Amino acid sequence: MTREEAQALFSDYLEDALNTHERDEMQAFLAREPECAAEMFALDRTLTLLHRLPPREPALDIWREFLPRVETFQAEQKLGWIKRLRLRGAEFQAQFSSGIILWTHALSECAHARLSRYLQHDHGLHSKAEGGGEETC
Repeated sequence: MTREEAQALFSDYLEDALNTHERDEMQAFLAREPECAAEMFALDRTLTLLHRLPPREPALDIWREFLPRVETFQAEQKLGWIKRLRLRGAEFQAQFSSGIILWTHALSECAHARLSRYLQHDHGLHSKAEGGGEETC
């Protein structure tokens, strides 16, 4: 048995889910490999501590968030296929338009970045303004 094989069986060993042959093989391996045995002992301690924690209730009421979507879906299913197709077409058009706007913005940013190296920067004006010389516009 390799270390990786043993690690894959840690949970089954701790939950007594191994058959007799596998359990004996694991115990022999752990006797030969004290580092692996220490790792399994640490996992056992961690699991024991986790099981002692009180169960937590979810912070969000998922059904309250999910119910309006289910109701919308059910209402759409009652529509005829032509009305559903129009509805889906309008949703697709809105999403597609949003995507085009984002793509155009990204394209303009990329073009601006490429073309900005051709802009002339007069560093002399900035140094005069900072040094108390004449003001610039």
